[in-house]
Amino acid sequence: MASRWKMTRRTAGWLVAIVAALFVYHWAFPSGYSVLPASVSPAVTVTGEITALNPPNLTLQLTDPKGQLTTLTRVVRLTTDTRYRYPGQPEASGTAGLNWLRPGLRVTVVGQSTSASGDLTASSVSVQFPPVTGVVQSVRPGTITLSVAGSSQPMNITVTPSTAFYFPQGDQSTLKPGAKVNVTVVPTNPSGVQALAVEVVPAASAAKAS
Repeated sequence: MASRWKMTRRTAGWLVAIVAALFVYHWAFPSGYSVLPASVSPAVTVTGEITALNPPNLTLQLTDPKGQLTTLTRVVRLTTDTRYRYPGQPEASGTAGLNWLRPGLRVTVVGQSTSASGDLTASSVSVQFPPVTGVVQSVRPGTITLSVAGSSQPMNITVTPSTAFYFPQGDQSTLKPGAKVNVTVVPTNPSGVQALAVEVVPAASAAKAS
């Protein structure tokens, strides 16, 4: 009887331990493995030029650093949650941000792949503008006129009180006709450009580059 009682107590102890383990597992994972998403798509980042804009979709021709995939395109779906970033402007969403987009602009899109073809649902769209490099033709209040390589016409760039200027050794007199400058710009309506920043290239560096 004593041996049978000891065996019964041991068995009961194992049963209690098993029930406790099952309870803890059920409490921590109430739906078993289904607590994990059925499919998890990692964030994808692509950069390219907008070739078509038909809200809620836009089509990008992707940038290929090696120049081997110049015709690769990607369809991007825009949603009410998509955030838009535009140089010189606060982040926006919805129609306010969508109004910044148009064919020809370069953008970087962060999103999630939604199909086997690689189409994306965008979480953010950031408009990019490469700096304009040119030689100053004239400097007038509110405007800098540049001669830009490859352009037959001079470029008039609007400057505002919020435009940032960078001069070699802080010497403002270096911004003059003949100076080489790098200008970060954003387009303005209907077809002008506005300077966010103007950097005067030191004369020694400009001579070496030329």
